[in-house]
Amino acid sequence: MKLALGRWILPLTCLLIAGYFLGWPMIRPRGAYVHGHFRVIDLYVGVPALAAAMLSTSVSMAPPAHRRRLGIRLGIAFVTGFGALFAVDAAVALLSPRDYRMEVMGSSGQDDLPDPVLGWRRKPFISTAVQRTRYGADGDEALRFRVEGDSRGFRNPPKAPPPVGKVIGDSFTEAPQVPLEETFVSRVGMQLGAAVENLGASGYGPPQELDVLRAYGLSPTVPKWIVWQLYEGSDLADTVRFLRWRKNPAVQAMSPILQYTAYSPLLSWLGNPPKANSGVSRRLPQGGFRETSRLAPYLPDVRNEIPGALAGVESALRDGRGRCAAAGVRLLVLFVPVEIRVQPDVYQFSMPEVRSQYLPGGLKDSPHDFESRITQFCRTARIDFRSLTPALRKRRSAGEWRLYVPFDGHFDRGGHEVAADAILDWVTQRQP
Repeated sequence: MKLALGRWILPLTCLLIAGYFLGWPMIRPRGAYVHGHFRVIDLYVGVPALAAAMLSTSVSMAPPAHRRRLGIRLGIAFVTGFGALFAVDAAVALLSPRDYRMEVMGSSGQDDLPDPVLGWRRKPFISTAVQRTRYGADGDEALRFRVEGDSRGFRNPPKAPPPVGKVIGDSFTEAPQVPLEETFVSRVGMQLGAAVENLGASGYGPPQELDVLRAYGLSPTVPKWIVWQLYEGSDLADTVRFLRWRKNPAVQAMSPILQYTAYSPLLSWLGNPPKANSGVSRRLPQGGFRETSRLAPYLPDVRNEIPGALAGVESALRDGRGRCAAAGVRLLVLFVPVEIRVQPDVYQFSMPEVRSQYLPGGLKDSPHDFESRITQFCRTARIDFRSLTPALRKRRSAGEWRLYVPFDGHFDRGGHEVAADAILDWVTQRQP
């Protein structure tokens, strides 16, 4: 009897382990994979434990004369099978080429290439299909278009004539959320009847944008003017992150754990981590709310929020102004505010504490926020400056719904119209 029970110790032990790592998470989700149920350790311990329970059960149920031989064969198959699977998975993940964007931003871009100066840049002649819903009070619209790049990866039509102006910036300038003809860069060009070059790149911050100005803004053609778009929601963090990487790229290399989780084929197959409950919901134009996790918070005081960030932005702008002045090129800094400052009325929060994370103290303006500090800097540095905050708020108060893309935070058609109007007003006012 004792011997009979002894041969079931291993199967029962493996089954208990599998139950803890695989069964319990189905009742109490606790991870990021398979619809949020499992952690990495749950899968990488639980699945082999379940397989070991099944194999050891087969051995325990086999005739006594065959158990030893069967156990050895199944044990070898178990070790070699799972060992090979995990070894290949780890090799693919850890031996993948370095991804500069992942190292700088913590997110990978399939349309990007490493660049020793910029960290990363768009691949030449990218062509990506985009499908999304445009929400509106008069009905929803299904958008289908392509985001296509030129030989340098920027979003410009092929064989464009020499531009009268150029625009540098981040994803608000590149604008992959809207068709090309709706971007504020294209709108300005159409209104002027001249080419305007788009030099925006998603994820870039002011130091990278300065490098774009050096490499592409003032050459090979020198425009009459350059617009430098800033974004309140990410420029400070992007500045610090990039300057840290540029100071010593080798130090910023991904840790083995980060690289494995980023490039593991197994983890990719198991699914991306779900978004956590944000406690923030966005109103839809035709009624109702939907939860979102894509809302940038407002920072009413940036003096000590991210040490060194504001100085890095100002240094980039100062350098850019000097280069433009030396080339006889006029420069405008165009400021884009976070959505929550423009239309807080379209959001509701689960608790007052959640609201205070996005609008601390209920403030929408402050003398120490990013906009105020950049306004003051540009005035002192004699750089033309335009903030889109007043015009966007005016359009929202008039009932405009399509200023920002819902559940995304970038400009929709209305936001691009406001930006284009501001640039056109500046260009026409400053014509000699």
